[in-house]
Amino acid sequence: MFKKSPSTLFWWVFITVVLLDQLSKYFFSRFVSLNYGVAFGIGWFESFGWLGLLFIFGLVLALSSRSVNRYPVCFGLFYAGAVSNLVDRLIFGGVRDFLPLPFGLTNNLADWAIGMGLTYVVILKIRDEVAKRSESQSS
Repeated sequence: MFKKSPSTLFWWVFITVVLLDQLSKYFFSRFVSLNYGVAFGIGWFESFGWLGLLFIFGLVLALSSRSVNRYPVCFGLFYAGAVSNLVDRLIFGGVRDFLPLPFGLTNNLADWAIGMGLTYVVILKIRDEVAKRSESQSS
């Protein structure tokens, strides 16, 4: 059995999530609503527009560039979700949402991928920090 490199794993996760998200939005198109806001329809995007979105994306990229090789699945999920939603904004003018949430909110697979990627990286970072501390205490 061969060991996959972190970049290969990142790209497999990235491509799979983008394809699944875009296909799900296509197949559930009759249930789709356009979200012109950022998360859960919050109208931040109208206020700050593309400049704010690019700033945040650049900030996340700068902060995570060293960590992508360490946590390829986490960042594959995160960037796939971000890029897939960005594709929707460019093509449709908003993000296509179809998964119902409480309180009349909707989201999509890309939103779940972003959330899972961020949650997973936080869990792994905490695990690594705990392991590092216990290792230094035992030495």
